[in-house]
Amino acid sequence: MGIMAIVLSHMSSIQFLESEYFKLQSGREKKLSESKGPYSVFDQPPLEIPSQMLGPLPEDTCTYDLGLLKELIREVPLSTPVQRLTNCSRAGNESRLLCNHALRDRGLNQAYVRVSDNLYACTPEYSFALMGRGRSLIEHIALGFELCGCYTTQGARSLRMAQRPQLTTVKKICRQLEQFSGVHGVQQSRKACIHIVDGSASPAETTLVMLLALPHRLGGYGLPAPKLNNKVTRYGSKGTMVSIGDLVWPRLVVEYDSYQEHASYSQAERDARRRNDLSPTAKALQVTTNQVGDPEAMDHLAMLIAKNLGVRFRCRCKEYEERKANLRRELNRVNQNRWLK
Repeated sequence: MGIMAIVLSHMSSIQFLESEYFKLQSGREKKLSESKGPYSVFDQPPLEIPSQMLGPLPEDTCTYDLGLLKELIREVPLSTPVQRLTNCSRAGNESRLLCNHALRDRGLNQAYVRVSDNLYACTPEYSFALMGRGRSLIEHIALGFELCGCYTTQGARSLRMAQRPQLTTVKKICRQLEQFSGVHGVQQSRKACIHIVDGSASPAETTLVMLLALPHRLGGYGLPAPKLNNKVTRYGSKGTMVSIGDLVWPRLVVEYDSYQEHASYSQAERDARRRNDLSPTAKALQVTTNQVGDPEAMDHLAMLIAKNLGVRFRCRCKEYEERKANLRRELNRVNQNRWLK
């Protein structure tokens, strides 16, 4: 009997590659422990898979080791059903533990990570390409922000967000998509890639940037995309100070206020709006969750940002208000909540 290999794909591959299980298998945990601090996820480099771990798949991806599958579900952990690629023409979803996808691109050696003789995983870039099929453009853009950001919402045992280093970058996704020209879902992935920004720290930041920077035809405000969680140099009487800004443009920083240092949500919102209104041409603005959730407040914020950037807001898109409402509904669905009105 030949090697029985499991080829993890789609979201199962993403869950695996961001897990402690994979860090130990690939030696990434050892490299991080040997490096000098700090240990913030923003200070860690994006995932770099060693070239020796990239390679061709075995001939047989039809049969699999059930014991290994159960171990992955338990130890990684992977959500069920586990998604895998298989070349078995008659492979149905014979187990409640598995969801089979047809293996069509065996020759893409740079698309597969060899973890062991009987375990492979699709790279983040290839998983992104595969997942372009059957997903809306907005949903796919949000997934790209997550893969290129420092957070995950894909944990099998928790619905809460967790922070982790970037799995990939926008530049790397775009480069790899050129090699995946025949992959189902690659066209949607290419459309999504041009709207993704590296470095998001949370779904809330992703939502704010998508609202501000997506083009009018997709319901956004069409503003220039900022850099996320980027270093900002401030000059004052006490000298030069370097800090991290949430959304950073050349002449403006927008800080996302998470309410942690306020007595209440309403107080945080009042404080942020008052500071912004008093400084219509300030170099720093603050925004709260309630402001992002309120369409009128968001309109006001977008106009304020445009004014500070020296951008003239022009919209020739038909039915723009309806497109904005559709975008907010879609983002609510992606985030599995209703905080955007």
